[in-house]
Amino acid sequence: MDKTMYQISVATSMTKFVSEHEYRNLVEACVDATVFNDWPWLTAAIDHLPKQHQFIGILIKDSQSQLVGMLPLRIAPESLHGVSAQVARFIQYPLGDRIGVLLHPQHIEAWTPLLNYLQQLSGAFWDCMIWNEWTDTQGLLEKSIQWAETNDASVFHRVTSHCPILSLDFKTEEEKVASYPSKKKRTNIRRIRNRLSQVNSTTKHIRPTKDEAQELVDKMRATEAASWKGNEGVGIFNDPGTSDFFNDVSKRLAENDQLDISIIDIDDELASYKYGFYFRNTFLDYSIGYLPKHSKLGLGRLLLDDLVNAATEEGYSAIDASRVGANTQHLLIERTDQKTPHYRFYFFGKSTKGKLLKTLVVHIKPNMKSLRHRYREWQSSRGVTQGKAEK
Repeated sequence: MDKTMYQISVATSMTKFVSEHEYRNLVEACVDATVFNDWPWLTAAIDHLPKQHQFIGILIKDSQSQLVGMLPLRIAPESLHGVSAQVARFIQYPLGDRIGVLLHPQHIEAWTPLLNYLQQLSGAFWDCMIWNEWTDTQGLLEKSIQWAETNDASVFHRVTSHCPILSLDFKTEEEKVASYPSKKKRTNIRRIRNRLSQVNSTTKHIRPTKDEAQELVDKMRATEAASWKGNEGVGIFNDPGTSDFFNDVSKRLAENDQLDISIIDIDDELASYKYGFYFRNTFLDYSIGYLPKHSKLGLGRLLLDDLVNAATEEGYSAIDASRVGANTQHLLIERTDQKTPHYRFYFFGKSTKGKLLKTLVVHIKPNMKSLRHRYREWQSSRGVTQGKAEK
């Protein structure tokens, strides 16, 4: 289709401009879509937008007025590296873990007109656009870099994490055996099972209904509050900034059969849990919690092993550790070499603040990081030299 045949516009309301049916059809068609793109999470994110945040949706329609692409964004004033600016981010930020740009694979040629449109909006709508946790298998990142080089635009990206994925579509027994943890770790898991068999314990993998979700969320909230996450105020169910959202989105996901949870009960108390989501026959791991009094049992490793076994029996295609940071690892790394990169993509606007932010993000910040690293190396070597001299 000719690039000029696409209609690109701004929607300030989701439900007024896009129906649930046409949005879900778009999600279904998009190869990079995840549960964080789907209707339950999207609408929950919009409904829980903080004050001073504005929702806008960039709609792409073809010549037949069919929705072939959408970019839901939140725009808000932020301080980036000391600069006060209007920043546009994915609507799912900061709680969405892996987000694909919704563009129908048969309409990839609409990407260039979309970028042109976004550049026109810069300045008036935003100084800097940042896409956190972006995943791309359609070559959109490379097309963006090429477009920027020929259109006097400024973009920048970095890989923020590599998330392990364990495929469960075993074609041979050898492939299945290759997914097992090491012999030493299997022995450790057997010991944990033996210890649990001596107490009143149960392990379950469930996709709860909407009516069951609230009780499970309440139990996970209590376990999380008693854990180190509760003590440090970083738990998703107890943090005042996120508790209402997860209470709501859990029920929306459960209503769509997308809430996926593994639990271990000990003496009728929720000892440990894996809170995750079900999408395209895959378990996406999101959060884990356990009671401190059971910390020596190694319940996290057992939960993962039980989850893999249950998911294999239930015909799942994969276990996906989508929530992995740049400096954290997931136990799944012990079972697979397959990883998916997450990107942070910057699109700097044409405003003065946009240009300043480009200088800070692309040039000054990396150079400062390099200087700090070299300074620490110099300090370390100087300490070794002084130590030798004192001897």
